[in-house]
Amino acid sequence: MAQHGVSISTSTIFRVFFVALIFWLAYTVRATLLLVFISFILATIMNPLAARAEKYKIPRGLTVAALYLIAFGALIGVGWSLAPLLIFQISQIAQNFGGYWDKAVAFLPWGIEADVKDVVQNNLNSIASAAKTGLSVTISSVLSTVAGFVNVVGSFIIVVVLAFYFVAEEKNLKKGLLRVLPVKHVPLADRLITNFQYWLGGWARGQIILSLIIGACVYIALTIIGVPYAFALALLAGLLEFIPYAGPIFSGIFGVFFALTVSPTIALITALAYYVIQVLENNVIVPKVMQKAAGVNPVLSFIMILIAFEALGVIGVFLGVPIASIIMAITESVDPSDSNV
Repeated sequence: MAQHGVSISTSTIFRVFFVALIFWLAYTVRATLLLVFISFILATIMNPLAARAEKYKIPRGLTVAALYLIAFGALIGVGWSLAPLLIFQISQIAQNFGGYWDKAVAFLPWGIEADVKDVVQNNLNSIASAAKTGLSVTISSVLSTVAGFVNVVGSFIIVVVLAFYFVAEEKNLKKGLLRVLPVKHVPLADRLITNFQYWLGGWARGQIILSLIIGACVYIALTIIGVPYAFALALLAGLLEFIPYAGPIFSGIFGVFFALTVSPTIALITALAYYVIQVLENNVIVPKVMQKAAGVNPVLSFIMILIAFEALGVIGVFLGVPIASIIMAITESVDPSDSNV
């Protein structure tokens, strides 16, 4: 009777070992890879303008330098005028959060027995108190730690410099990368690079514009309604736009919470305002802003957000969709008819 066994070649063992080594190295230098990834996203935002300027004989490096000057000038100008207001509102929220919480909870018509309500309220108060304490400790520790500040500044400089070279030396970098690859893999690598720029760049540019529009809409609406801390809530809404699906819901919860400290009527109007903004976003703003951006599968995006959060913490929440974009770009790049893939 013939015996059947499993034969594993030396080359297969070597490949498995090599792939495992690559993953181990990637995990070891994950912080550096994260900076490179963020730099690449920034580069994809600027690359179309650099490519367009290049047609008019304007060097790509000069275009990037001009974009940096404009961005930093705008950031300094906006920061100089609005930072005091933002700092004041955040400090007021931190100082008065306990009172706001009690006032908001008092308006809630839960309609449950007193003892159950007390248990729920005490638990929620404990969570709120812990969140407030944790936020205070985190902010103070970050601001008081010189090493942390230096690390943030250093990371920022690295991202800016890398993004500059990614755009300014795009052609040379691309040629160099393709030159070291086996000839049979060059077409696939070329498609990957092109699709990376298309998916990531389209998403990033559209998302920035979308966040600015939603932040402005929230600020105008809350200011008209009379909700306290409208600017801080609008900034939060703009930032949370980078988190699909859950982001707008969380920003609306915070808005309604502070509206509830004024009155239930104001809270109801605020909830309606957030709903109207969400409807306009889904039916008008997103189709217009994102019409040149490739759509990312929503299920894949949500899964990648959870995985990125588990691996990278809070920053992973904002990088989940870009990572999903990378995966979609890879699937778009692989040609099933290509025998080399």
